[in-house]
Amino acid sequence: MLDKAAQTHIQTLVEAFRPFAFDKSFGFEAFELNDVVDFLSNPSQFEFSLKKLRQKNLLYAPDHVQLRQQMINGLPFDIKMGALLAKFKQAKLPDILQAYVGKDCTIADITDIGMGHSVYCVTLKTAEDEFKKVVVKREDLPNQTLFCRLLLRLGWPSFRSMHFDEGEYSWEISDFLGDQSLEKILPTLGKADGEFIEKQLAMHAALGYILGRGDRHFENYLVGPRHELWPIDISFLFREDNEFWDVLYITGGRYELNILQRESASNLPQKMNQFFTTYKDTLKNLKNNEELLQSHLLTFFSELNLQTSAKLQFVNQRLHAPEDVVAQNINLAIDAFFVMKERQIFKQWLLTLFKAHPEIVWNEPLLKMYYLTDTNRQATFFLLENHPQVIPILKKHMEVFFPQLLADFPAQLDQIKQLKATCFQESF
Repeated sequence: MLDKAAQTHIQTLVEAFRPFAFDKSFGFEAFELNDVVDFLSNPSQFEFSLKKLRQKNLLYAPDHVQLRQQMINGLPFDIKMGALLAKFKQAKLPDILQAYVGKDCTIADITDIGMGHSVYCVTLKTAEDEFKKVVVKREDLPNQTLFCRLLLRLGWPSFRSMHFDEGEYSWEISDFLGDQSLEKILPTLGKADGEFIEKQLAMHAALGYILGRGDRHFENYLVGPRHELWPIDISFLFREDNEFWDVLYITGGRYELNILQRESASNLPQKMNQFFTTYKDTLKNLKNNEELLQSHLLTFFSELNLQTSAKLQFVNQRLHAPEDVVAQNINLAIDAFFVMKERQIFKQWLLTLFKAHPEIVWNEPLLKMYYLTDTNRQATFFLLENHPQVIPILKKHMEVFFPQLLADFPAQLDQIKQLKATCFQESF
């Protein structure tokens, strides 16, 4: 039973979340007090998730994430730890954590650091009074461990991650690397650090192509003290339709190439040329390391795994892709980048409309969703393809309140087309 202070905390956060939610028919609901209480009282429920219908391709925003996390993290310490430790014990995680650390340890603290659902940063205390932070995540596939070990063999920045199977659950345990995501530090990057990160992103775009890695948005790159990049949340590998998702993410302002959004029109052609030169050089280097890639997959999955041959075939097809296929992929990426440039105009319209008439944006669910998820982020109408009605809705309001901005749109499109043509000339 929760005490009055805990109930007050939860109810306060539930009410704070309500303005950022939508009605039930939209598919993204507010929390109720019982949602949190039921989660805390049920040791078998490991994750506390946003109430969002996945099949509707709805997006969440930093506000949703912060409020969801705080409902758990802001509880009185003994109540939070009592509830979360019960879940960890039910899942036999204390033994798994000791196996990861390699020595006796106790759980000193647990913090929810997940976005749409719970992922935990766990502070472990050893018998020698040493403290170590690790990340605990439910994950069916060992992709993060596979990827981290491959990075290490390639000589790229990496970190420790291990996969454990325990009963009905599978777990990913990794070293905690801090909270400095690329999305978070992007506004503070200077010229030299920015160029260093651009090169690493081009390399990871190439490796992502070879391994069919998805979900490579800027929150899934953590930045180390020397501005090295650590890829996290490696949930999707060897996806046959990964190039399709690459295009969706780039048009939505979310992938490696989108680091160039911050470049001026005069610098962009040269920067894009540099990006794809690094990309193609990395593809060649990976092809030269074909034996390493093959042995890594064989060792990791073992030759008895019936899926290993399919994974090897997937990688080999991309390692030996003809030059025209590589050129086609680059072409698709550049096209997607300039679709994103067009969407940046729509994003500015939405910000302008909200500043003048916030009630209009707040009363149109799709406008509200994109305002919340895109503001102060690289994002530009990600998954707009699934919500084609949002731009006509936005244009309707712009015709009424800002007709001049709408009238300027064709000229802005012409400028984008001219810049795109220049970038194609520089990149090929």
